[in-house]
Amino acid sequence: MSDRKPSCALCERIESGRDLRYARFDVVGFEPLAPVVPGHLLFVPRRHAEHPAAYAVMEAMAEAELYAGGQDEDYNLITSSGPAATMTQSHVHVHYVPRRAGDGLALPWTATRTVYSVQEWVDADGIRDGWNAGYGSWTGSRRDAERELQHARATYPGERFRLAAAEITDWREEPTDA
Repeated sequence: MSDRKPSCALCERIESGRDLRYARFDVVGFEPLAPVVPGHLLFVPRRHAEHPAAYAVMEAMAEAELYAGGQDEDYNLITSSGPAATMTQSHVHVHYVPRRAGDGLALPWTATRTVYSVQEWVDADGIRDGWNAGYGSWTGSRRDAERELQHARATYPGERFRLAAAEITDWREEPTDA
């Protein structure tokens, strides 16, 4: 029986040996295709194992923890089991996610949320010159901030008032009510 599953993207990545950042015993580590923060790595058993293969999870978690302990920074170690838990690859893997103050990554169980500020400058033709004829500031989630930008651009198409600028200018972590 082969240690690899031919249709598994993680097995293919291990087989290629490309971009390995960690290799020890039966576990390798490499950057995922879409890292959520700089330094995000996947720790994956070399042999194909699917959840809930307890030994493979334990092995990958132990290597991820060993790696994390030597990095001198805060971190999350995350594993998921099944599609409802957001698992997109059936091959067991553990996410090492280094954390830094202000990194903007809000996990659903944290007591903080990331809020974004949108600033809008409206130039009122014939009323005042410059960018500060009208000014609005709005704060909320990133998705809502993007919607606010679209709304601002649609609201001031260029007749009497025109949108001089609208941008996401800042973000911060703030406590939630939870």
